[in-house]
Amino acid sequence: KRLAEATSLDAMDVEATSFQGSFDQISIRLTRPLSAGTENDMHHLHIKSLAVYDIKGDKIDLELLDASPAVKEGDNGRTPHRAIDGTTSTTHNAFGTTSSKWVYGSEDHWMEFGLLRRTRIGRITIQNTA
Repeated sequence: KRLAEATSLDAMDVEATSFQGSFDQISIRLTRPLSAGTENDMHHLHIKSLAVYDIKGDKIDLELLDASPAVKEGDNGRTPHRAIDGTTSTTHNAFGTTSSKWVYGSEDHWMEFGLLRRTRIGRITIQNTA
């Protein structure tokens, strides 16, 4: 089941103040749907950092589960793995000048990450670029 789903429009900082339940797989999916608009070159999902912490404040390791095709391919190595690599590098979807197969505004952008241990979630932080 999905713990959190956020839409990237502006800078995000999301907190989950309480979480209860038992799931086989807990995942976090970040999306930038076409329905949010594509005018003025605003259809991007550029994530600097995604971090999940348990209720004691300990960071929970994440793994990339999947991503939309252009986000998964990335631009010049800027794949979704960068969102969880512990650096300030940023993800960037593949786009028209990178490869002729990508047409701007042709797909919803998304990336999904799984938690590597089952625990109660205390906080989720997401940092994107403007």
